[in-house]
Amino acid sequence: MKQSIHNHCRLCLTFDDRNFDNWLKVLPLWRKYDARGTFFVSGTMDAIAVNAMQSLQNAGHTVGLHAFHHAKYPKKPDTYIEEEIIPQLDVCRREGINIRAFAYPYSLRDAESDRKLFEFFDFLRGGAWQITEKGEAMVGNDRLFVKEISPKQLFFGMSASGNFDFHSLSQCFYRAAERNETIVFYAHDITAKVAPSHHISIGQLEVLLKLARALDMDICGMNEL
Repeated sequence: MKQSIHNHCRLCLTFDDRNFDNWLKVLPLWRKYDARGTFFVSGTMDAIAVNAMQSLQNAGHTVGLHAFHHAKYPKKPDTYIEEEIIPQLDVCRREGINIRAFAYPYSLRDAESDRKLFEFFDFLRGGAWQITEKGEAMVGNDRLFVKEISPKQLFFGMSASGNFDFHSLSQCFYRAAERNETIVFYAHDITAKVAPSHHISIGQLEVLLKLARALDMDICGMNEL
């Protein structure tokens, strides 16, 4: 049965930490589906990180930050910004890496941290678990689906890691496609085999890309929103 699909429904697939080798290996898969992702980098902005981020950016993907020490957001935000944000941001600016997005380590955030970090970023990503009750179907949680993108936008990322429930994820894809909404998912490494918690396999990633293409969704990085 043909679905009622509209334009401007968007899928943002995001990936965290420093899994540069595997991220770069799957660039041909992204090209196959005319798709872009978002890659949030933690740790020092050394030559390895800078080169990988530039390669991802040159391939059309979005690169964002994930904190210098991958530290949880503390009660002293000014210290956090000085120690976790500025060391990464300064190098990226110097190296011509366009940074507009930040993913909270461990998805730990609050309204005050959002306010502080929106001074540096246009897009923030928390986690769906913060706003989802145990046993609640993701497809029914309106806060996971963004109708209109604001100039300063917080997203609640849903997990696309490990042996995920494809039926549950696909329900979210169909809802977003039918209602012209934006949805965000996260994983970490992209591995050859079915991956453990926090990672996604190449085969699983292709399943999601293929479904999004069938639904005529824009598969884009956050900088394209």
